[in-house]
Amino acid sequence: MTATTPGRTPASRVPTQAHIEPPAFLAAITALQRTWTELDGESEWQNVRVVEDPYGPPFLRIARRLDATVVGLSSCNGGSDSLEAVFPEDDDDEALERSPSAARPELIVLYDIVYSPSYRVPVLYLTHRSDPSADMHELLTPALYKPQLQSTGPLGALSLTDHPVTGLPAYFVHPCRTAEGMSAVGGTKSVAPVEYLLLWLGLVGPGVGLAVPIALAEALRR
Repeated sequence: MTATTPGRTPASRVPTQAHIEPPAFLAAITALQRTWTELDGESEWQNVRVVEDPYGPPFLRIARRLDATVVGLSSCNGGSDSLEAVFPEDDDDEALERSPSAARPELIVLYDIVYSPSYRVPVLYLTHRSDPSADMHELLTPALYKPQLQSTGPLGALSLTDHPVTGLPAYFVHPCRTAEGMSAVGGTKSVAPVEYLLLWLGLVGPGVGLAVPIALAEALRR
């Protein structure tokens, strides 16, 4: 019989970096939320939460704030949404204290990281509260990444679809080439679930303005 290391679970390692299984994905998003909460630092990430929906699997929601004046939006276009609207079930006093001030026009962008059982990788879904005519490519995507996110480039196209859990319209980065990209980034060595998630965020996030705060990345790798 093989000896079992105390505290280790089947979700403690991801055998290869191409795919991730549901238990490891849940372990990864839970670790990221917990570490972000413990850091309690200032960053563009306004809130991080594992959302448990009765109609779908748990997923990670990251709320990122943008200064509406930078992206050409005013508060009258909905750019001053509070976290009470973004996280309606969240009654954590600390989370509410981080809500944008009503006097400062800001845009809240939601990044939902949802597991795809078909592709066996995380998939990024994006929604924003702003002028409905605002284009997501123009709003979030750096010029360097626009050509590949407007076509079937190495990260897959950025398209509009229905959110797999909420059912609401959302943009998403198509996962058809995620496994290929992850293999190229990290090879076939095994990694901890949260390390897999960090590598995935490093692959997908920059194209849509989602950069992991340095302090968070360092804390997760300790």
